Formats: sequence, structure tokens, C-alpha cells
Amino acid sequence: FLLSGGTGAPTWSTPSSLSVGSATTATHLSGGSAGQLPYQSASDTTNMLGAGTAGQVLQSNGTAAPSWTSQSALSVGNASTADSATTASRVTFQGAPTTSGDTCTTGQVAQDATYFYVCIGTNSWKRILWDTMGW
Repeated sequence: FLLSGGTGAPTWSTPSSLSVGSATTATHLSGGSAGQLPYQSASDTTNMLGAGTAGQVLQSNGTAAPSWTSQSALSVGNASTADSATTASRVTFQGAPTTSGDTCTTGQVAQDATYFYVCIGTNSWKRILWDTMGW
């Protein structure tokens, strides 16, 4: 390509050396295909992540490339709040409170040999006596 030199002489240039606007701003991405997502693998280096399969979620891998992950492979550890669930394998209990005003967050549960405890509001426990008659 022949580039204008303004008031100076024109110069020859290759297509790969041309840029439009700021070199750090991309207005159009090319080289990808349907369903792919662009991500930066290094400074000024854009790569494309292939499409995942239906139902997968995009997972950040820190500074490594993102990846698609199935929902069943996700784990939240010990959640303090759950708005809904389709399955649950266990509930983690904490130590039993010593008074109804012990520190707690709504929804926390505890147990001891005598009572089952539920935090019904910030720092507000209620307890239920275990059935002493058995089954």
C-alpha cells in the first residue's frame, strides 16, 4: 500500500503494519467462527475460545485461558446461603449456640444431644427438643 506522507513524500507499507484508530482498541474481530468468544491471552494478543456444549458455564482460570465446565462439576464448598437446589448431599452443622442471642446468620443450623437449633434472624436462635420417645 502507498501511504500518504501528508506534506512529505508517500511511503510503501505492508497490510500487516496498518491500523485503524488506537492500536489498543479493536472495532472488528476476525478469524473467529460462530459461537466462539475472544479473550486476551497476553498483552495485545487476542485468542478465540471454541463454543462449549449446551448447558456448560464459562469458568475463569485466572491468567490461563478460560474453559467451559459442566454444571455438575461445579462446587461451592460450604455455602452460607442457598436460594434453591435440586439436590443436596449434606448439611454442614456448626457448634450449638449457648444462648438464643449467640452470633448467627439466618438459615444456619446446629445440633447437640438435646436440641436442634435454627437461626431465624441475625443473632436469633430457636431450638426444638429432640423426640425422646424414639421411633
